[in-house]
Amino acid sequence: LFLLLTMWVFALLGMGLFGGRFFYCSTQNVPDPIVASPAGKMECTGYLVREDGVLIQRAWENPPFHFDTFRDAMRTLFVVQTYKFLSTMQHAMDLTGHDQSPEQNASVHHALFFIMYLFIGGLFVMNLFVGFIVDGFNVQKGTSDAEIHYSRITRQLEMRKPTYNRFSLPANVLSEFCRNLIGSNTWQTISSACVAVNVLINLTVHTGASEEFEAMIDTQNNFFNYVLFMEVFVTLIGYGPGGFVDDKWKMFDAFVCFGSIAGMVINSPSVTKISK
Repeated sequence: LFLLLTMWVFALLGMGLFGGRFFYCSTQNVPDPIVASPAGKMECTGYLVREDGVLIQRAWENPPFHFDTFRDAMRTLFVVQTYKFLSTMQHAMDLTGHDQSPEQNASVHHALFFIMYLFIGGLFVMNLFVGFIVDGFNVQKGTSDAEIHYSRITRQLEMRKPTYNRFSLPANVLSEFCRNLIGSNTWQTISSACVAVNVLINLTVHTGASEEFEAMIDTQNNFFNYVLFMEVFVTLIGYGPGGFVDDKWKMFDAFVCFGSIAGMVINSPSVTKISK
């Protein structure tokens, strides 16, 4: 019901903004200078003679999806909501005036209408619909006595199960210092900041970049690789080889580290890119 109400409101808005304005001359894409903007319906008559001698009849046409009537507006919004909105939005962005030929990007601001509808009628309503389904499923889940007893038993088993490390931690002053260092808030903050900065810089990579930019990307990647090497080395001293087996995150860091080392050793950018 909320979706239908949203479509109804935007259909009325679309009729007011775009009703009867999507028409264009059938020869405007040839191109045909006679019917180009600011010309329009009055000039869209007769025939166009192409360079190869073929005659093309001019006709004042309407695209398949438009906002001339309420039914057509609802149908157009349904197509837009399925994320097939580019052609319709381009027609709206090219509008000039009633009975005038469209001009490319003459009314770019009309794209806001489709952006707003995709956010409200597409993303928000779809998430709302999925949320109702998930919420209804959770309400009905675990309501029987058997499910309640089973959830209580599994929760107790998870809480009471024994925890142990399969490998003993190294017992020396240097290892204890490394463990305290890795577990400190300062170390965790610096490690997270390095990951965030590396990701943000790599997001700026683009095609056709200058040599200086490529050199900067390589330099910062090498720097953060060395930071990762140091972190894995300190972890190895603090927890020993068994610490990587008992902790999956440490195992993941070691995997990324060895992947970067392998890419540098065999000079393979593809292997290094995968590890990044």
